[in-house]
Amino acid sequence: MAVGPPMRQPYGRLIELMNSGCMRGANHRDVGECWREELEIPELRLLVDRLWHEVKPFYQKLHAVVRHFVREKHPQEASSIDSDGLIPAHLLGGMWSHSWTGYAHDIIPHSVDIDRAFGEANWTSLDLVRRAEDLYASLGLSRMTDEFWKHSVIGKEANGGKCHGTAANMFADGASDFRMIVCPRSEAPAQDFYVTVHEMGHIVYYMEASKQPTIFSDGTTAAFQEALGDAMHLGAVTPQHLVRLGLLDSKHMAPEKMAFSANSTLNSFDYAFLLRMALGKIPTIPFEYLMDQYRWDIFDGSVEYGQDANSYFWFLLERQQGIRPPSSVRARVPLFDAASVYHLSDNTPFVRYFLASFLSYQIYEGLCRSALYGTVNNPANEIPMPLHRCDLYGSKKAGKLLRKSLTLGGSVHWTEVLEELTGDVEISAKSLLKYYQPLSEFLDRFIESRRLVVGWER
Repeated sequence: MAVGPPMRQPYGRLIELMNSGCMRGANHRDVGECWREELEIPELRLLVDRLWHEVKPFYQKLHAVVRHFVREKHPQEASSIDSDGLIPAHLLGGMWSHSWTGYAHDIIPHSVDIDRAFGEANWTSLDLVRRAEDLYASLGLSRMTDEFWKHSVIGKEANGGKCHGTAANMFADGASDFRMIVCPRSEAPAQDFYVTVHEMGHIVYYMEASKQPTIFSDGTTAAFQEALGDAMHLGAVTPQHLVRLGLLDSKHMAPEKMAFSANSTLNSFDYAFLLRMALGKIPTIPFEYLMDQYRWDIFDGSVEYGQDANSYFWFLLERQQGIRPPSSVRARVPLFDAASVYHLSDNTPFVRYFLASFLSYQIYEGLCRSALYGTVNNPANEIPMPLHRCDLYGSKKAGKLLRKSLTLGGSVHWTEVLEELTGDVEISAKSLLKYYQPLSEFLDRFIESRRLVVGWER
């Protein structure tokens, strides 16, 4: 049974109750204003818009190339997809069309399939957690506690049902009871590794910040909490670390002459790898952007919740993501498709993930600079390799910087933590775009050679 229709009416009542509580208890106009305050960014909506527009041209290039291959791969649908049109959501993969990795091999075929390599490694759930712990510990960060191994739910379904990757600080005496729920799925081992590294990032943050008073022991903001694990995952999947894990042959580290690239330091695996990373991560950015734009506009009354709830959701998906509903068939009951998103049903703000999508690359670049030069504050210190090849494993310099930042917890403003980690006080897309620069140049050449249209008409 679809979850949307039965949630539609009670969610409207929930909005009324949350708005009432925020107006009475915190003197805010609506719950969206309440949520935004947590991030301590006065003009958050302006920042979010700026960041999205910084990365949108790169997203549009990915969209154009994927649209081309959607039409090739699904000829029966091609007549309904214009060369400058919207992509039907059901052809992109995933519940919300925010991960397009299924088209990676069509765009850049390669003998190495990282998803298959993870599967063939036959790691158990415990292996995944141990390898994630080893990554953090190699930087000199704390290993998991005895209580973690005793109480965490690893590799089994929680309470007899499906589980969502989760990390928790139990705030027990002695600051040693930290737990994680992670239930790997055999059909998505590479994604399982990401979830494990990400959730352990929360645990490491809790552990390092536990020296602070309880009120400051939960990280400087929720966005930084989400960014840490993602930054470490970027370090966990460098080609060097994949070789170290036995998932990649070292021959794929060597330069290779390629018809589609003049870059003499890279090889075809680098491009296939960057494409897979981009198809998995970049489409999530407009999705994260619009999920809270959708709720903010409903919370403050800019959009009437009633009959407009579902049509406005798809309006945003069409405008920001360039995708359209899978079917135009008229539903027998009012739909509420946004309710299928876990974080809406769980009432969790999404903007933290949006900001983390940028912060993670900034933190990763900062740790890379620290690993190479011992400092993030000298702009003359150029990274002497493509950013995606910067291997953090075993760098005590990077670990020292990270520990110093994490132990601050929430005791200082987030800009101080960002400056400590990156040398900058602003969230930007620069590091993200630097990470994908080789791929962006490849996409430019591909788009020009196929004369593809970039962008879409609604």
